[in-house]
Amino acid sequence: MTKQYLYHFVPRRFWLNLLISVFCISATATAGVPEVESTLRQDARVKQNDLNRNMRVRRSAQNIILLAANDSRSGTGATPRNAHARSYSKGWECDRGFREAGGACTAVTTPENAYSTGKSYGTGWECDRGYRQVEASCKAIKIPANAYLNASGSNWTCERGYRKTDKQCVAVQVPANGYLNASSGDDWNCDLGYLKTDSSCLVIEVPPNGYLTNLTYGAGWECDRGYRSVNGACNAISIPANGHLSGLDYGSGWECARGYQVKGGACVVVLAPDNAHLDYSGNDWDCNQPYSKRSDKCVLL
Repeated sequence: MTKQYLYHFVPRRFWLNLLISVFCISATATAGVPEVESTLRQDARVKQNDLNRNMRVRRSAQNIILLAANDSRSGTGATPRNAHARSYSKGWECDRGFREAGGACTAVTTPENAYSTGKSYGTGWECDRGYRQVEASCKAIKIPANAYLNASGSNWTCERGYRKTDKQCVAVQVPANGYLNASSGDDWNCDLGYLKTDSSCLVIEVPPNGYLTNLTYGAGWECDRGYRSVNGACNAISIPANGHLSGLDYGSGWECARGYQVKGGACVVVLAPDNAHLDYSGNDWDCNQPYSKRSDKCVLL
């Protein structure tokens, strides 16, 4: 049966009622969507609020645990056994011979020939004077002959006139014309007029016009003023007219007086052009302002 046949033989009122029913159902379904969405959103908010509340409770519990742990570590919680109140601030600290561990004061195991430091770090103990820590024990320091226990009590030092070699003190052999040094007493220097070598003091041969320096390095002598060392001798410095000694160990050993300049081993007059003056050294010239130096003249630019 075709659609046209159904249309002609089914009453028109039937079709009209069917269309109205479909329209009403569609409208009802459409109108219910916002209500469903609103309900879903409300349920989601409730669940999120519950989750946030649970997280806050958990963080609070964690903070309480951390605070309690910090109190125990910093000594601000309840005073445990083998502890006493601090004298300089609030809280507590462990008695001597005990150290803090997890909010409690546990006994420090101190080996023989040691004492408790009362410190919360390190081993908590140190060796007595004259003893040295070896792993978890204190061993007596073996002091060799001609040595003494130093001020710290943790090592030894050789007596004056002896030098530390490996684990013993060996006498310092001072050669003729030598003496023990004043600072440490474990070495030697030569008397004035002698030069130190590996194991002896050699006489210093001072050339004419020289003098002893009393230095432990170098040749042991220097030349007098006006002389210069050349191949082990002191040669006189030749100073030209209008010159004087420079007092320097390098160069020619002399310099020209003010108003003169060095030329070919001599001191010649500084010839300053017009509008010029002697410079800061006194051995050359410079132009007055506003002139500029061009070759051997002062010109205006």
